[in-house]
Amino acid sequence: MYQPVALFIGLRYMRGRAADRFGRFVSWLSTIGITLGVMALVTVLSVMNGFERELQNNILGLMPQAILSSEHGSLNPQQLPERQSNWTALIASHLLLPVMWYCKARAAWRSG
Repeated sequence: MYQPVALFIGLRYMRGRAADRFGRFVSWLSTIGITLGVMALVTVLSVMNGFERELQNNILGLMPQAILSSEHGSLNPQQLPERQSNWTALIASHLLLPVMWYCKARAAWRSG
């Protein structure tokens, strides 16, 4: 029967000899401890990953995706037209300057 070396050594110390009860106890205890530690680590990482995703969705839902401003500071919402037909008049009056794109922080573009 084929048995890898690591598995052979591990099973040898898990079974042990009848006279070496303490060695078997330590082997089993360490195996159980490692198993529980790995299970806890996987669970915590899964919970943190879900928490991070929910936190990002909540923060991005509250924060604006774009901020409009002019050379002189923020735009006054009362001065902006409500209908699209008024936007052409605003552009013609040169109150709305060409848009200059700049990135204030790192971001990722995606469509859809």
